[in-house]
Amino acid sequence: MRTNGNLALQPAYKPQYQPKQADLRRKAEVMRAEKSRVKAKNVNVAVAIFYMAIIFAVAFCLVSREVSLYEKSSQINRLENRLEQAQSETKQAQIAAERVIDLNKLEEAAATKFAMSRPERTQTVYINIQKSDYVEKAAQRNVSVELAQNIQGSIKNLFGIFGVN
Repeated sequence: MRTNGNLALQPAYKPQYQPKQADLRRKAEVMRAEKSRVKAKNVNVAVAIFYMAIIFAVAFCLVSREVSLYEKSSQINRLENRLEQAQSETKQAQIAAERVIDLNKLEEAAATKFAMSRPERTQTVYINIQKSDYVEKAAQRNVSVELAQNIQGSIKNLFGIFGVN
């Protein structure tokens, strides 16, 4: 007989059921390890799906923003084209209106309807204004009043930062 280090006798034979229990323990450990690997794999798949969903959402937001920008820019281009067209039509209408106006008929209508006439040479007076004949006066600045107002405004801003009115 052999001792097991503690003076306890170790049986010379091993019962038949111990290897089976050891095998069962090993199988249980293998099953636990397999389950933990499957769980880890499932968790990794779930995390990957979550990240893919986030990436899809961000991509969707970016694409929708680009689409809205494209729509706005095309709308701006359409409105600018309409504005240019309206401006050209306005210029054409002004040119047509100027062609229709006859100055001789206009002068005749002013003379007959409103009793207007051209001024004579004696009625016309010409005045020569030189730049040195007039004065522009700038407002005078009161430096002390401006300084006091600036200090007062700074103090109000400082108290405004701290929430005191």
